[in-house]
Amino acid sequence: MAGWVRSGNIPPEAILTTVYFDFDRYTVSAAERGKLNAISGRARETKIIVAGYTDHFGTEEYNLGLSDRRAQSVREYLVGLGCANANIEIIALGEQQADKNAAGRQSGAKDRKAIVVDVNYAGAIKQPVSGPAPAPAPAPSADGAPPVPPSAL
Repeated sequence: MAGWVRSGNIPPEAILTTVYFDFDRYTVSAAERGKLNAISGRARETKIIVAGYTDHFGTEEYNLGLSDRRAQSVREYLVGLGCANANIEIIALGEQQADKNAAGRQSGAKDRKAIVVDVNYAGAIKQPVSGPAPAPAPAPSADGAPPVPPSAL
């Protein structure tokens, strides 16, 4: 699951919640605590990854540190709700997956977050569909001769 988180390909069904942060902040706001309260029961029963993110404003080094502090803040809050610290992995991604076209602080708000992911998610992973499924190959004839495509009949 950590590889999916790092590549930005998290199965949506594995995401327990997303917590958003104000610009240049890393404490979980009162408005976002309800999300963590709501998933705390499930988070206590499984291993989780908390992935921290930032917008693209600031240096790469600063943003990596800020994303780590955001993820740590979410972990501390969940530990306070009874989750085992040992079952929570932190991944700091900084601005790696941020929208580089965001022009101002408001447009980058969706990138200032921490995502809580269920490591033990075992549901079906939906693969991207690139086109129609190929037609099955015709079965060989009873005499062992190669099959004749329907278009040749």
